[in-house]
Amino acid sequence: MAQLKQHQPKTDSSLEQVQTSALQQLQQYAQISEITAWSDVLALYRQLKQEQLKQQQPNQVLLILDDVNQCYYTSMHAGQRDELYFDEELHFKDLDKDQYSVAEQQVELYQLQYRIEQLQAPELQTSITALSKVLDYGAEDGAVLLAINANPVPMLDEQVEVKVFAAPSPALKLAAMPNGYFSVDLNPFQSYALIQHLEQCYGLEFVGLGASLLYFVKTTVLSAVQIEQLIACLSQMYQFDQATQQGLQQHLLQQDYLILSYGESLMDFADDYALNNE
Repeated sequence: MAQLKQHQPKTDSSLEQVQTSALQQLQQYAQISEITAWSDVLALYRQLKQEQLKQQQPNQVLLILDDVNQCYYTSMHAGQRDELYFDEELHFKDLDKDQYSVAEQQVELYQLQYRIEQLQAPELQTSITALSKVLDYGAEDGAVLLAINANPVPMLDEQVEVKVFAAPSPALKLAAMPNGYFSVDLNPFQSYALIQHLEQCYGLEFVGLGASLLYFVKTTVLSAVQIEQLIACLSQMYQFDQATQQGLQQHLLQQDYLILSYGESLMDFADDYALNNE
């Protein structure tokens, strides 16, 4: 069974404790290891969510799931795009030396808030219809995607990271780890448009991401008609073939989660699922 290891925040003075705790929880609240079943990961995610709901000010829970180190690396670069880059000198220019020093130590919290605001900025919004044919997933990519959804465990890092932080909605958890660094990937604003659409229209909650994938869990029962509409929407975006559409439809009729990719292709993972010769 998957194990959850929580990191205890430092307990210095009261005000610093609150700030340091928030920073540490954003950096790494916990780790999930010894994973043998995806259902265990989802159970721990729900457990962490329930713990947060008991708090006076509930936070969001974000999992970093596949290829954690690479996810951090590409997120660092994705966060440097003009719309998401947090310029410390600009934002802290009115602070005195002591205030600047304190703010600099908490820069990741300021950066998170800035990116939450940017993802919601009307002038930067991308509509779901604008994502039509943005990716081109052939039959082989579709086969890998179906295999990943059938068993996500081979994709997961040995230690899944957990972040806990304040955000207005599950979709905006993306601000803590914006990704899509390569030009052929969905950029962070395109990913946010997809995540927000799935949340608002189909009750699919954004659980987390990795270096290649976006993970969702159902918060409501989807009817066969809703699933058909969802698959049609995704097919317009990914250009899925008929077999992939049918496979995803069957998956969603039976399972409570969905995994998608924000990258150009999934063929790098064909070997993980013994699909390289198919």
